[in-house]
Amino acid sequence: PVHTLPDRPKNELARLKVDKASKLFKKYSYHSAIRIARQSLADEPSYNAYRIICLSSCALRDLANSKAAYDKLPAAQKRTMRAKCADMGFELYQ
Repeated sequence: PVHTLPDRPKNELARLKVDKASKLFKKYSYHSAIRIARQSLADEPSYNAYRIICLSSCALRDLANSKAAYDKLPAAQKRTMRAKCADMGFELYQ
């Protein structure tokens, strides 16, 4: 069975962490963005957190972690993630 996650967490603490991780990503603080996004996953898994981890890992050229987060995303979001990683000069999948 396919399990779907919320795009954004419903849990307030998880949502606050995802928002903070997103801001850190936009400030190029990729390690911190990953750390906070992972903390939000512990409160409530969400696609938003996995996207932040995927893109931050791409920026850090971390193939294992970018692929692990990418694999948690629904098919409809994967093309966008591949394109965004490619824009950063990182080929997620051929």
